[in-house]
Amino acid sequence: RFQPEDAIVPVACAATDMAGARFTNLTDAIEPRDGAEPRVGDDKRQGIHRLFGTTEFCNVWWCVPLNALGHSGVDRDSIPAARGLLQRLKLHVDPILRRRGWRVKHLHEHNGRGPGGMCYHDLQGTADISIRLRAVAGDARCNVFLPFGRLLAVMLHEITHISGHGLEDIHPPEFYDELRVVRQQHRGFVADGTIVDPEAAALGGGGGRGGEGGGGGGGGGGG
Repeated sequence: RFQPEDAIVPVACAATDMAGARFTNLTDAIEPRDGAEPRVGDDKRQGIHRLFGTTEFCNVWWCVPLNALGHSGVDRDSIPAARGLLQRLKLHVDPILRRRGWRVKHLHEHNGRGPGGMCYHDLQGTADISIRLRAVAGDARCNVFLPFGRLLAVMLHEITHISGHGLEDIHPPEFYDELRVVRQQHRGFVADGTIVDPEAAALGGGGGRGGEGGGGGGGGGGG
């Protein structure tokens, strides 16, 4: 039987005066109800509204493995591994998102036969991203995952779309210029110890440098 807590993983936030704010009220901030002010001034921001005035929440908020999307036939034993890959991707991109003031509300696993990744953003620094983790596209029963270096390359590609350069199927030169900067930032965060990936270290890959090394060609798998 499907249990929501098995699929959707909330991202822990640092303790602040917003700690009591409920994310179920996010629609009040994004799409104000009738009678609410469409724009809340800094002097009137309360609770969840302060989220949009700080870089503290510029990170990946939720990691959503495949069965949370209603796919049937998912190997339940593979769900923890899928969740772990999404959380590991979050580990690698959170410092970049904070540096740039970007937010990824949902990092989904998808299993379509199309691009390896898709980014849906609002041109204001907030996005949802989906990434194919499994080796066999379109087969939710597959419990073999793509190499992490390839997944990370796609993830860096997808967060670059938040910059607003290009569309999902259009990648002008400015997009690839921005992608090079994003990769450089990732390498810098690995080098200075901001990104510490225990799994990469256990495999002899250092803090994460080995994972990003696939960024040259794998990024093209994204949308």
